[in-house]
Amino acid sequence: MSRYRGPRFKKIRRLGALPGLTNKRPKVGTDLRNQSRSGKKSQYRIRLEEKQKLRFHYGLTERHDHEIEFQLFVERYQLVEPLIKERNAVYESLTYSSELYVSAGLIWKTSRDMQEQTILIGNIPLMNSLAGKGGKRILNLK
Repeated sequence: MSRYRGPRFKKIRRLGALPGLTNKRPKVGTDLRNQSRSGKKSQYRIRLEEKQKLRFHYGLTERHDHEIEFQLFVERYQLVEPLIKERNAVYESLTYSSELYVSAGLIWKTSRDMQEQTILIGNIPLMNSLAGKGGKRILNLK
């Protein structure tokens, strides 16, 4: 882990009070440089400052050696039967589609444990009713 070795009071002034680092407190109204900034902080800025504060105080940095691996098992897929019939899809001007589910897994590299779950990829259109009165097949699965 890396730790910030520079002047601590500048960091305290910018990030806010950090417990146990120093007894010094910034004087109220002496920071003229930050007065031109907007008073309201965005959610992104709040989260970023908290992350920087933790990184500065505890020396935590993000690791690039990730411990979790994500895999999709595309050989184990499932096409669900559409909810409506082909004829009803044509009459109601709807797309005749099927839902595609694929197995996905999270694998922990240290213990090789795996957590598997079936996730919805999306709707696959099989027939489009807008192509004409009889409907036009996009995929012929029969």
